[in-house]
Amino acid sequence: MYPAEHISIESHYFNSWRFLETQIKKHNLSMEEVADIIPGYIHFNHFDDFGLIFVDRNMEAFFNKTSPEIAKQGFGFITDHFHMDTWKKTIHEIVHHHKSGENRDITGYFQKIRRNLKSECHNFIVFTAVCEKFNCFISVANPVSLFGTDTEKINLTFGDNEFVNRHYHNFALLTQREKEIMRLIGCGTSRNTISNHLHISKHTLDNHRKHIREKLNIKNAAELFHFIHAFNLV
Repeated sequence: MYPAEHISIESHYFNSWRFLETQIKKHNLSMEEVADIIPGYIHFNHFDDFGLIFVDRNMEAFFNKTSPEIAKQGFGFITDHFHMDTWKKTIHEIVHHHKSGENRDITGYFQKIRRNLKSECHNFIVFTAVCEKFNCFISVANPVSLFGTDTEKINLTFGDNEFVNRHYHNFALLTQREKEIMRLIGCGTSRNTISNHLHISKHTLDNHRKHIREKLNIKNAAELFHFIHAFNLV
């Protein structure tokens, strides 16, 4: 088995993936051996539906199930333990890019995972790459709770990510002018200044703000500012 200390990739999240895959082929490592080398919660996924093929000891302990038990449940295990809203959007894109031949070296995303149907979801940061050796995807999940002082900040970002996924279609209805108005509002710009800056009347500005509220289905300033910050308009 190749020395684990020579294949440490935790600090740069799969930036050394190509090197690692070379070592996997060179030393003919098994899935179990690869999982032992990589820090984190490791799982291998089918190309077609991302169903689990194999999970490491960390994930076995997290779910209190063996890897064969998890693999036997197929995609049903995914629907029972993974938050489907965050799952569908990201995984659909990963599978689509693979099928179209547009593979990326690494895809990073947020995922919510629960131990069982009755437990709360835990936040994970996940990184996925194509593993040619085993003809599947390989994913490394890192629990946000292990990030120390950055945990609270990451959880806030996680919440914004969920909000964006949930409201993306509403946000896509906005025109560029409406997004610009939201950006200026987020910067604390006054009504008069926005009107002068965009060379529009206050009446036209008020109509734009009305359309923004209707498209985003928001009722107050707090909800407006949630959109402004979640969609990185400021």
